[in-house]
Amino acid sequence: MDKSDFPIFERYPDLVYLDSAATTLKPKKVIEALSDFYSYHYANVHRGIYRLSEEATEMFEKARESIAHFLGASPEQIIFTKNATESLNMAISFFRGLPITISIYEHNSVFVPAQQYSSRLKIIESLSNIYHKEEVLAITGASNVVGKTFDIKEARDLSHNLIVDGTQYVQHFNPKNIIKYVDFFAFSGHKIYGPTGIGVLYIKDPEEWEPLLYGGGAVDSVSIDMIKYAPSPYKYEPGTPPIAEAWALKTAIELIDYEIIQERERALMKLMEQEKDLLEQYSIYPISETEYPQLSFQFNFLHHHDIAHLFDKKGNIAVRTGFHCTHMFHQHIGARKGTVRASFNPYYNDKNDFSIFIKTFRHIVEEYGHLQ
Repeated sequence: MDKSDFPIFERYPDLVYLDSAATTLKPKKVIEALSDFYSYHYANVHRGIYRLSEEATEMFEKARESIAHFLGASPEQIIFTKNATESLNMAISFFRGLPITISIYEHNSVFVPAQQYSSRLKIIESLSNIYHKEEVLAITGASNVVGKTFDIKEARDLSHNLIVDGTQYVQHFNPKNIIKYVDFFAFSGHKIYGPTGIGVLYIKDPEEWEPLLYGGGAVDSVSIDMIKYAPSPYKYEPGTPPIAEAWALKTAIELIDYEIIQERERALMKLMEQEKDLLEQYSIYPISETEYPQLSFQFNFLHHHDIAHLFDKKGNIAVRTGFHCTHMFHQHIGARKGTVRASFNPYYNDKNDFSIFIKTFRHIVEEYGHLQ
């Protein structure tokens, strides 16, 4: 894929979209897959004994198989949810009443349920802060604020139960490389070129756990004093699932080529390294330690909302501002007013986009730096 595959640039040809950590833009084939399913294949799944429902069911389960292959898993290990937040809530809820360890880098989708469900919440800065096996370790595969990953193999050795937020990881790295080490792995479709409204939870041993949600389609039989659950994955998917969204997500992941992603991201990171002297004056994380092309920074002379407005006005650049759902991390580094995040994408950001970003970055510093 490249920029020509994304219709948004037909409307905004000069857009420099640097907000992929929040959500990725959608390629034409994914949009067409969603529209085609709703137009020509739509029916509810699993319980309709008529041709259209059987066709929709077959497509829905083919999507599950494709996503299982994407992760290096089996279809019964793949649970469809509405987003990674629901997936992570589900995984963490299985350990209610137990001590849970998380990293300081965690998104609130990990931090808040861990805080609510755990008997004791422990927060670490790095895996080197773990001195014995943790009962439950919930960590991000890749930070949504800075370009940092965790060593999942090492995390496996340091935990009895390992939950990984893979939401950012799957944008940059092949999840097949780590899936064998994890007990739970979550991500959202909209972060990897798919639609909103669908998330995935991989469960290593899906028959071991009690569902978080209850309802139709998740049970084989029910009486006044008994529930017999359907087999996995269905016992975790009560109600009508995200059917068309699953089909569109299947289309999205089949467009992903991690060799191309790695090659293009290395080129983008090389550009960041070349501007290290400028960027590290304002970046909250060392450029030399960045593992994928993402940068969070703050200008003490302007509020981050004003900075984002200037990037938009002067360079037609879309960046994200605020705490990026990582309030604890921002408190930890003293960025109590938030930061600005520029997240580059290998499919629709190139050298020219980076040049526009740097030019605008310099212009803001030169024009407003005296206010510091």
